[in-house]
Amino acid sequence: MKYYKFLLIAILMSNSLLANMVPFFSITELYFDSENNWHIELRCILPEEKFEGYFLKSKSDSSSFISGLEFDESGFLLLDNSSMAEPVYIDKNGDNIEIDGERLSFGPGEKYKAPQDGQSLCLYGEYYLDNSPTLGHENDRLDACCTISGNLKDSTDNPIDSVKVCLNKYTYYYHFTYCRDSTYTDTDGYFELHPLAYAYPSTLEFTKDQYDTTKIDSFNLDPNSTYNLGNITLQIRQGGILEPQNKISHFSLSQNYPNPFTKETKIVFTLPETLPTLLEVYNSQGQKVKTLVKGTISRGKHEVTFDASELSSGVYIYKLRAGRHYSDSKKLIITK
Repeated sequence: MKYYKFLLIAILMSNSLLANMVPFFSITELYFDSENNWHIELRCILPEEKFEGYFLKSKSDSSSFISGLEFDESGFLLLDNSSMAEPVYIDKNGDNIEIDGERLSFGPGEKYKAPQDGQSLCLYGEYYLDNSPTLGHENDRLDACCTISGNLKDSTDNPIDSVKVCLNKYTYYYHFTYCRDSTYTDTDGYFELHPLAYAYPSTLEFTKDQYDTTKIDSFNLDPNSTYNLGNITLQIRQGGILEPQNKISHFSLSQNYPNPFTKETKIVFTLPETLPTLLEVYNSQGQKVKTLVKGTISRGKHEVTFDASELSSGVYIYKLRAGRHYSDSKKLIITK
């Protein structure tokens, strides 16, 4: 009986908390038009919730929102000065804006860069710069990516394969490290990344066993830009013993290019030996939508063209398995 009383109290308390739960939303896009008027896109995970009683604060102004503002069916709400009880000035060159604890700081001295003319500052895990603002619906990455490439060599000018290239490493829960974007060098020591133009100074890190870790810090990215870093030298770690490069074999799965894409993209992978190989594409629900490779594939570098003309827009996963010991997966984005 005591157990049932406790359970009833817990249910009542849970319902009470849910009834008074504050809607969770995020600032997903910031844009300044040609007349320097600001536009903010909010997205809420509970679109049925009412947007009432909130304030917008900047460095210089603060005002409540007018009544009657609601999120649409997709959970979006567009805001500008017509949404305010009193006009709020936001400096396009740099400001701190806040809506009920949700804060975005940008400009000189802040983490994120201010958007340039025609750009918006968008949120997709991290803030990035986009050359094609998409206020009012989910942010695409079509005009928000860039290309970073280079060649890894040792001190005798020989290419180094299988070097991990990590863009913007950060530490997740329980000290688990993760890269925003990553790839590996091929047999010629070449790498190519196609990341978002993150709106903060980025860091590239190059790592491989028996070599000293090398970093390029404060690397600024711009959308639709190409960065060829040329030759980058890795030094052998003191006491490290290396095999000749032509004897080193490796397994790698590169990021597809272009990404995002509309119809076709290319996927490159490298096998250390001839192996039974399976390359498949899955949707966000974990359902297989296409098999690209199935069979015994020879050692070396291979390129596959993925035709996604029959698939809808969204985020997909492509998975590569080779033999018993090799597997890897990466995300790709289809935009239509």
